[in-house]
Amino acid sequence: MRANATITLSFICIIVFALQVWYLTAYHIDLVESYALYPPAVKEQPYRIITAMFLHAGIEHIAQNLLALLIFGTVLESIVGTRRFLLVYFLAGIAGNIAGIIAYPNAYSLGASGAIMGVVGCLVVLRPFMLVWFGGPIPLILLVAFWVVMDVAGIFNPYSEIGNAAHLAGLFVGIMFGKIWKDRFDKKKLARKQARSELSISEEEFREWEDEWMRLFKS
Repeated sequence: MRANATITLSFICIIVFALQVWYLTAYHIDLVESYALYPPAVKEQPYRIITAMFLHAGIEHIAQNLLALLIFGTVLESIVGTRRFLLVYFLAGIAGNIAGIIAYPNAYSLGASGAIMGVVGCLVVLRPFMLVWFGGPIPLILLVAFWVVMDVAGIFNPYSEIGNAAHLAGLFVGIMFGKIWKDRFDKKKLARKQARSELSISEEEFREWEDEWMRLFKS
């Protein structure tokens, strides 16, 4: 299973988190203040839209995100390839952070959740009935429906500290990519295409077969 980008992104997040802890403990410098998404600062520091995707608020935050990235990212990358996977990941993450700017104009936001939700959104279109473990095996489409309900409810919860709007924006971008690529990477169509390729023979093989039978016929 090809998952080079998924593993690389996971290591980058781990390294960045280690730097967050090191800078905070050794130098009392909080990298969140300088690189997390903070809408009032984005106009002069637009790089925050990207750098915020690699920062995390704590061990639990990064552990949850990396678990989701490794589970869903490895599958999606193996289906659509590394370049398409990275396209979904970063565009969903950027869309999620733009939604965060609109929804939380005075709050710091950080984490890879929007990007990961984009991965999930793309995957749910391509493999809606893929079984995932969530207290038991359930189809991915049911898990995503549950997350959507929770995020929509979270948007209207004034006490929510989760970037629900970012999650939904990332998910939407992923779903759009999934719809664009569905015919290309549909599981049944891929199986039929593979079956046809196994049954078909190349022109060179046909010529060799024809020559062999002609020699037998002449003899």
